[in-house]
Amino acid sequence: MNHQRNASAEGVTPLLAGWAAELQARGLAGAAAALLDAFEPLAVLGAQALWMAQPVAGLANRSWQAAAGDLAAYLTAPEAMAATGARILARLVAATSGRAATMPVAQALQAAWTPERPETADLFSAALILCADHELNVSAFTARCVASAGSTPYAVVIAGLAALQGHRHGGHTERVGHLLREASTDITGAVAGYLRQGRSIPGFGHRLYPAGDPRARLLLEMVDARNADAALPALASELRRTVHALTGEQPTVDFALEVMARTLELPPRAALALFALGRTIGWIGHAIEQAATEQLIRPRARYVGAKVRTL
Repeated sequence: MNHQRNASAEGVTPLLAGWAAELQARGLAGAAAALLDAFEPLAVLGAQALWMAQPVAGLANRSWQAAAGDLAAYLTAPEAMAATGARILARLVAATSGRAATMPVAQALQAAWTPERPETADLFSAALILCADHELNVSAFTARCVASAGSTPYAVVIAGLAALQGHRHGGHTERVGHLLREASTDITGAVAGYLRQGRSIPGFGHRLYPAGDPRARLLLEMVDARNADAALPALASELRRTVHALTGEQPTVDFALEVMARTLELPPRAALALFALGRTIGWIGHAIEQAATEQLIRPRARYVGAKVRTL
């Protein structure tokens, strides 16, 4: 997705920190205001409870519930799709934070998760930006295929969440959490346990980044700089050194998200929430871009099975 891959943090920020402001700039102030009235307190609490029980499924369920009554989601002009994206994102923020998203996304998460630390909003914003787009990964490609069929942004986001739910995609942060818990008492022992069993070490070694995931590097640097006296960043640094010395592998963005979440003592599954919210923004961008092409994505397949026999 060229728009986001080539954008600076300042260029991506309007998507993250100012959906309502951007919609107003496009002349859609009414739509921006309407989304603030879309929440009932009990519905928000119910969505948060579902998120806690089944994280990604909870977000998909929230999207399905909202889609049925949102006829404006069928509008395909870029501005209308951006407005639908704003409504979707606001609902998902409410589902993960437990409160209506009446402010920019990073600030809404900060108010819900770390109310006494306003400076953490910058970390949340950075995490969202770094997770927003990553070429045609499995969830982005799935979302883009659904968008190419002319489906609504709700369907696009639900499709992306379905892919994210898989253990090879969105499941990485949970495995990193297990590793950090094991390493808190014995770093070498924790790493050795994975190696003895022939298992990969969670949160290390991204095949696209043999020299290290730049998203992880930036986010970990920000976490370290803002939490110099915290114990977990020091543990994470020692764990990184141990893994690199043994395997040569560097941490991925999943590792950085989980380290940030645990350092800030965020609610359970907050790292996955940040990943999913950031990706949602990217999927909406993909949907807008794909809709503009008016083309259906239709790869061809080549038969490689047994040769046809003449009877």
